[in-house]
Amino acid sequence: MFFGPSLDLGSPYVMPIYVLLYSTIGDKAAANLIVRDQSKTARGLGPNSSCLPNQPYVCSRMDTAMVEESRGSLLKVSVVTGCFNSADTIRETIESLLKQTHQNFEHIIVDGRSSDETLRIIAEYQARYDGRLTVISERDTGLYDAMNKGVMLAKGDVIGLLNSDDVYFDDSVLSQITAHFADDIDGIFGNLIFCDKETMSKPLRVMKGKGDFRLGWVPPHPTLYVRKPVYEKHGSYRTDLRIASDLDFMVKILTDQSLKLYFIDNFLVKMRIGGESTNGMRGYIKSLEESHLVLKQNGIKHPVIFNVCRMFRLMGQKVSV
Repeated sequence: MFFGPSLDLGSPYVMPIYVLLYSTIGDKAAANLIVRDQSKTARGLGPNSSCLPNQPYVCSRMDTAMVEESRGSLLKVSVVTGCFNSADTIRETIESLLKQTHQNFEHIIVDGRSSDETLRIIAEYQARYDGRLTVISERDTGLYDAMNKGVMLAKGDVIGLLNSDDVYFDDSVLSQITAHFADDIDGIFGNLIFCDKETMSKPLRVMKGKGDFRLGWVPPHPTLYVRKPVYEKHGSYRTDLRIASDLDFMVKILTDQSLKLYFIDNFLVKMRIGGESTNGMRGYIKSLEESHLVLKQNGIKHPVIFNVCRMFRLMGQKVSV
């Protein structure tokens, strides 16, 4: 089989492409998610148009940039970073946050008892945080456990995750995010770039735009920022999963009819290639296995079709920006 013997999902994953018709996936996936796109008004859809016919995920609204910017400056953002022996990369992560033009944030770093210079490097930046840094260092069961600890400590209005080997795309990211958190918006996401592990200067893959959840699309998790009540409602990340716990969380919010997400059509995060889910074919096979389980447990019909769609999306991702 194409995926190798360790993928115990059966031959349905090589079914013909015509089975990808999303109409067979079921009603739960067609939740009342509203992805608001600030570019719609510019394309002549009208300042207050409602959801477009046959496109339940795309809405537009009046651009109130000045009001949103003022409101956004009041929002406190909790940025959670899980790390373990991250001395080679943690400095870049910290610098990218401290350079943000939106300074109303707190940084919660959850370290898994690193044995390298990670904690010493973090301590170098203590003064520059001016009281906005919280660090805990204790043994954990992995990244998702660290993320859960950080989310529990968060005191901000909005919570986002910045991995210890990732960086923000530029210094305006938090300003963009907070400026678009209108009262009726529960979460925001944007575009993601996968870069080379060594220099972070070579774009290798990109995740751009929004799509249809029924066709295997989910937002890039590192770009997702949600209000704290979303975590309070949908719980923590599952620690029994190695790769797909973020997918589990996103499926829950994407199928929650009461939540609304806003899409920012800009790059927000640069992510290093080489993580658990991007580490070659073995990592992708493990990702498929776990995502299959997650989809079934969340009541998504035909998880095989969903994953096949995800495969085609992956193959279609561009190599350059």
